Amino acid sequence: MSRIRSKTIRHRSRDEILADLTREKPADRFLTVAPARRQSAGGRFRQRLRRLRQHPTWVISTGILILLLTAVLAFWIVEAYTHDPLAMKRPLQLLNIGIWLTLELFFLALTASARTASILTTVCATVIGLANFLVMSFRSTPLVPWDLKSTGTAFSVLDNYSFPWDIKLLGIAAVAAVTVLLGSRARLRLVRHDAKLWPRLRVRLLTLPLAIALCVGLFAALLTPQLSEAVKMDGTLFTPTVMYRKNGFMATFLSNYRYLRVQEPEGYSITAVRDIATPYLALERDEEASAPLPEPQTRTYPKSQQASKGQTTGGGSESPNTAGADALQHTADVPETFTAPNPLLTENAGAPDCLPEATQVLPAVRPDVIVIMNEAFSDPAVLAEFTTNRDYMPFFRSLTENTIRGFAEVSIVGGNTATSEFEFLTGDSMYWLPAGSIAFQQYINAEMPGIVSLMNDLGYRTVGLHPYHAKGWDRQRVYGQLGFQEAVFLDGFRHRSKLRNYVTDAAVYDEIDIYRQTSTDAEPLFAFAVTMQNHGSYSAEFDNFKHDLQGLTPRANRFFDTYLSLIERSDQALEQFIGRLEKSGRPTILLFFGDHQPNEYVVEQLKPASGEWEPGERYLVPYVIWANYDLPESSGGRTSLNYLAGQLLNAAGLPKSPWFYFLDDVYEEVPVLTQHGLVGRDGRRYERIEDSPYAELLASYELLQYNHLLDPKNRVEELFCLIP
Repeated sequence: MSRIRSKTIRHRSRDEILADLTREKPADRFLTVAPARRQSAGGRFRQRLRRLRQHPTWVISTGILILLLTAVLAFWIVEAYTHDPLAMKRPLQLLNIGIWLTLELFFLALTASARTASILTTVCATVIGLANFLVMSFRSTPLVPWDLKSTGTAFSVLDNYSFPWDIKLLGIAAVAAVTVLLGSRARLRLVRHDAKLWPRLRVRLLTLPLAIALCVGLFAALLTPQLSEAVKMDGTLFTPTVMYRKNGFMATFLSNYRYLRVQEPEGYSITAVRDIATPYLALERDEEASAPLPEPQTRTYPKSQQASKGQTTGGGSESPNTAGADALQHTADVPETFTAPNPLLTENAGAPDCLPEATQVLPAVRPDVIVIMNEAFSDPAVLAEFTTNRDYMPFFRSLTENTIRGFAEVSIVGGNTATSEFEFLTGDSMYWLPAGSIAFQQYINAEMPGIVSLMNDLGYRTVGLHPYHAKGWDRQRVYGQLGFQEAVFLDGFRHRSKLRNYVTDAAVYDEIDIYRQTSTDAEPLFAFAVTMQNHGSYSAEFDNFKHDLQGLTPRANRFFDTYLSLIERSDQALEQFIGRLEKSGRPTILLFFGDHQPNEYVVEQLKPASGEWEPGERYLVPYVIWANYDLPESSGGRTSLNYLAGQLLNAAGLPKSPWFYFLDDVYEEVPVLTQHGLVGRDGRRYERIEDSPYAELLASYELLQYNHLLDPKNRVEELFCLIP
């Protein structure tokens, strides 16, 4: 039996208890007993609202609503940068909203948080819309999937552009901020934030594959013609700006991926290609092509006087003026060390496997052949009449003797120089390639015969020059595949004098002179140079460039004045270069042309009252073929760049490959063929080949081009060999 230990308890006396009750304690005077009160109606409402907001049904429904609103606002944000999204057709609006909602669901599965998914979607829409706005401002065409391969080229010139400020950007920023604030109120989560690792992983393993499958399924649907037909998407690749405006950015951008791989043309086969090529492979060389050239002539071009107060109408050539001698001076910056031509470019890399006898019969006399593709060189007078305080290209207009001149239509405006390079150097046309695509980066992945490989066969020393970074548009690789024996980029230039931030035209011509000095009858020179002096932007100010050439009527903007001042500098440099060629003892023929017109903001004051340019006029650039020996003169011709190399060979009297004879025949029927349509011998413009009477001829061209560019393993190489 356990023993219970007793505890002594002290009992207080009655007097002690009474004294304790009557004694006043320091805190007692602050103690009050609140009377019972009933809760107000407002308080009860707030309490119920707090309980409702914590209820799962409320959290889920508001979370879904916020996700839907975010998708709608994301659609509005990305479209509002460039156009009114409410002007789009309702099915296309819903399609774009669905794309944004799908992306948002992917973010939800990835982060398990509706708040994070909403904010990420808003940020993506804002950044993508701004990127498209900048691209549209700088080059007048929208962002396309293949631009992702050109980000390095874009960033290399970004410092030379100023931000195109627009008041609507404030409104878009405000809507984006409201959308982020709305998204921050979402409390929906797929798993508690304090859950352990395995529950969080389990939810993502279940939802993320479903979200990825949804994204892939929608992307695949966008690539099908059935969806495009169902929502009536505009598929006019010739006008990508209109296509983006009608279809919406996301729907158009994603559906453009279908064009990364060019579809094989109907009826394509090696047999069909050989059937087309056979008549040209049987051609015999024109004996006149090997006739000796006349001796170079010495002429003195009239030196025009600068009129301080004279005015010249943009379309005319009255009172041609040049700047004084000071404007022609430049200093060649010769570095102590010289970077040799790129060793990765192997000799004759782009030459086809031709028969030995085809390369043994060479003309008796071969002139030096120099091609200048001048950055953004154009004559805005083709757009509208305007007046300036003096002529901006007086020397170019004065060239008439021993000169062939005209206008060429190009496939680009404001940018994508490599497209013009591609058409000239290969003879291929952008008509059958996606709008905005860059063949250098997307399609040329093997040896690519053209005018460069032909000049190699003719015994020329072939040199490509570009006073900028070698990686731009992948030129470092592509120039070798085109067949250039040597390629010289910015690091290899001995002459680097600059105007603004770019090497001047004059410095490029000085660089060509280095190679001209070593040219001989046994190994003449073929030089192809792409300049940089006139590259945009035209908004920044520079200490080394002061422009005083001004557009007077209609009232011009400072961008237009800057552009015309640069064209004037190009004109002066060309005058100086041709002056040196004139005194050269070697016969020389020169082709000079622009790669594209400037950006829209430069020439917007010339736009007609209708707000729309006439078809083709925004793609016209002038060209001139000049020689320092007798050359039959002509002017007023119109062509496109895919034919221009063949016309140069004809003017130079050089033998050609069957490919260039084929292009000559196509030119006779269809003198203009670009990304934006064709102009036939009948003088009519057609947007679609199918609507023209030249469909059969151009179908043959398409088959040969596909074999040339996109089927190199089965290429009919004899088509590009020198005719024996």
